Amino acid sequence: MAATDARRKSAPATEKRSTRRTSTDHIETEWQFEADDLAAVEEWLKHRPPGKDLFIEPKASRDVRDTYLDTEDRRVHRAGYALRVRETDGAFEATMKSLTSGNKDGTRRRREISEPLKDAAALLRKTTGPVSERLRALTGGPSHKDHAPRPLFEVRTQRSVFELRNAPQDANGDSVMDASGNVRPLTPEERAVGVGEVALDATEITVGDNREPALLLRRVEVETEGDPSPLLKQFVEALRDALKLEAVLESKYEAGLAFSGLTSDPAPDFGPTTVKRSMPTGAVAFAVLRGQLAEMQAHEPGARLGEDPEELHDMRVATRRMRAAMKLFEEALPEKCRRFREELKFFAGVLGEVRDLDVQIADERDRAERTAENDQEPVEQIVDALEKERTEARKALLETLDSERYERFGTYLAAMLREEPKDESAAEPIAVAGLGLISSAHGKWLKAAKRLKEDSPPEAYHDLRKKGKRLRYALEFLSGVYGKKRTAKVIASLKEVQDVLGVQQDAIVAAERLRSLAVSRRRLTRATVFEMGVHAERRLREADAARSGFTKSNVFKTLMKGKAWKDFAKEMRGTVKKARK
Repeated sequence: MAATDARRKSAPATEKRSTRRTSTDHIETEWQFEADDLAAVEEWLKHRPPGKDLFIEPKASRDVRDTYLDTEDRRVHRAGYALRVRETDGAFEATMKSLTSGNKDGTRRRREISEPLKDAAALLRKTTGPVSERLRALTGGPSHKDHAPRPLFEVRTQRSVFELRNAPQDANGDSVMDASGNVRPLTPEERAVGVGEVALDATEITVGDNREPALLLRRVEVETEGDPSPLLKQFVEALRDALKLEAVLESKYEAGLAFSGLTSDPAPDFGPTTVKRSMPTGAVAFAVLRGQLAEMQAHEPGARLGEDPEELHDMRVATRRMRAAMKLFEEALPEKCRRFREELKFFAGVLGEVRDLDVQIADERDRAERTAENDQEPVEQIVDALEKERTEARKALLETLDSERYERFGTYLAAMLREEPKDESAAEPIAVAGLGLISSAHGKWLKAAKRLKEDSPPEAYHDLRKKGKRLRYALEFLSGVYGKKRTAKVIASLKEVQDVLGVQQDAIVAAERLRSLAVSRRRLTRATVFEMGVHAERRLREADAARSGFTKSNVFKTLMKGKAWKDFAKEMRGTVKKARK
């Protein structure tokens, strides 16, 4: 083998990250331990007898200054990340770390996304990088100053670092040329590659301009990229046992939040959300809407990031539930709720466009994995076309969430819900009004179900699904009045029916989109256009299969016969009698 520069070859991954100053996105595994005497840990590391496989090399100590930031409404945290800007020896770096709980043994596995910065304030400008792009999605960028991240607290650390390296057993034959031109085999230590690092941290956490008092921490951290090797695990066990180290479950970020008086669960609060049998109808309506608005806003940061499709799905469901609640309780709600309903319909449509694409892309990717390798190109082009559609849909989504229209909606609805309902029609006890509200929703579902035939058009099946969803939501909203166990049976049957009809609707939407793409997207090969047609026909067959035999299925017959409903309706009438006594 050709001669190799041993120093370059053995440089650890952790050292490369700090010197090359490139953007990174990886999973790290980290152990954290409490250590009252860092000097004792340092002595142990320096004098531990070198093994044949693991080498410990001290690196230069450094001062690290971390400033943790978030928006006023804690969008970064609610998206599942902690955000910091780090200064080390005049170099700056922005990092987002996923929020994961520490295990009992001190381990924590989390995603870490970093990018270099020109200076401490660069993150607030229109920069390009994996952190700044995510932050822009969360906040709307520099033009939305009201949502700009602000400092939460500062963490100053004196850090001593020890690099951990091990020599691969199968790396024989490597050689190096010395200064005299002689070639010699590399020693095991020279062949060793980085597997992680140990950091001894003397940390001080401060809040605001007042540097006193400060929270002092003394910690030992061992970290590695990806999954730790068995050798590294053995080293951590030896380190912990030899020095009697106690595992730390709380990260520095979590410690800083507690010290700053900030909650680790910054969920929006609009007022009481509990529903009780003794409440007036208006108070129940407000409680339901508060809970759903909180749910919608809690999932907004995740929907903005777009990394977990379920976050957007949950936000969309919350908008649907709010619309259903406003319709269900419309007689007990202020007139302006009609306007809020229209706004929610618009926002749900924008969210739904991205959600439908998420579902369809996942389906096509699954199909691509099951397609023979020599037939994959057309399928991959379909996925590519759908992903371009999703990019455009996400752009529209972010523009909507950054708009004054969305801001006004959230502000005005929250202001209304923080008050109490004032209309006289809202005063009727929910124990009395609930019977009429749920019976009306059930009557509409039953009417649509009785009209349904085996050969009914897909629109009729979709209409039944929508009415079933409204009935289910009504039952869920009022489960605090009638009890979760009492409503559970009817809800379970409705959900089973909805799932079947949901397959039909998803398939129809996907087929229509594929046909539209085949016509509108340029630069598609004939094979790809043909494959789109094949996929569209496949989805339409899936829709036909979902409808086939549906009206004769046991779950549909059970709901139509209505034993579960009759039992529940009897209990509702009993509740009304008790309330009127």
